[in-house]
Amino acid sequence: FEYKTLIALFCMLAVVAGLKNTNVFELISKKLIGLFKTRRAVICCLIYGTFFFDMIVANDMSLITFLPLTYIVLHSTNNDKYLAITFILQTIAANMGGMITPYGNPQNLYLYSYYNIPTLEFFGVLLIQSITIAVLLFIASLFIKNEPLTLKNEEKFEIKKKELIVYAILFVFVILSIFRVVPHVVTL
Repeated sequence: FEYKTLIALFCMLAVVAGLKNTNVFELISKKLIGLFKTRRAVICCLIYGTFFFDMIVANDMSLITFLPLTYIVLHSTNNDKYLAITFILQTIAANMGGMITPYGNPQNLYLYSYYNIPTLEFFGVLLIQSITIAVLLFIASLFIKNEPLTLKNEEKFEIKKKELIVYAILFVFVILSIFRVVPHVVTL
């Protein structure tokens, strides 16, 4: 067993689960709709959000985070028929976006940790592939109709601020432990 990898994955899953309970995803979905305003723009944001978030957390955790957010955004705007294609593109984004970072995929975390690969070398090896995938995802998103989005109802959600602060701090500790700044045991 590679205990550092298991500890990092467990800690990240725990933090993401905690963040989901703070209602922050509902707030983010309302902000996304207000900011991007069209179906294609919001879906691109969700796809690229998954892609880039996966560079910070593992692909499974990126999907665990973004799929519920995608559902909330598309369902609250009567765009359920776009869930399948968006989920498929997000799954591709999650698997491909995470390949550039040591912790984007569990196998990367293992290789990075076990073989002590220098961080910049790890990034450099996979940079071109990640850029190529990002371009292909954009091309795929062009096939989504670009129409304005409106919310079905204006339900209000209360953010649990104290919990959000705690989970945000824990998230920083997880990232610091992956980069070997904070010991894994401390983060656990």
